[in-house]
Amino acid sequence: MTLVRLSDGAGGREGQSIMGDAPRDARIPALRVLTALIAFVNREMRFYRLMMNDSRTPTSSKILIGAAVGYAIWPLGLVPDFIPIVGYVDDVIIVPALVYIAVRRVPREVVTECRRQAAERGAV
Repeated sequence: MTLVRLSDGAGGREGQSIMGDAPRDARIPALRVLTALIAFVNREMRFYRLMMNDSRTPTSSKILIGAAVGYAIWPLGLVPDFIPIVGYVDDVIIVPALVYIAVRRVPREVVTECRRQAAERGAV
């Protein structure tokens, strides 16, 4: 826990960070984790877009990926998202399951090529 020194006069807080009581050393790893997560999601979205645009990808896989994305952003699911905690549990199970099934149906060489292209485009 970090100590917060109140400033003189105005009553504002001096030296308090956005992360509140988090130690200064904890901010950098948290930022690195967030940056890595954003990069991972961007790379995966590029991969799915490339895979869906490839003519060798089966139509069933394209439909399943579309359904997974649609289900993830649709506020109503098996359990509506506005219900705390439980509303997101179905998303955490259904969306990855749809993506897993979709990718398993795509020929291995298409998956490998699309992953390589997604990684290359992300590095640029």
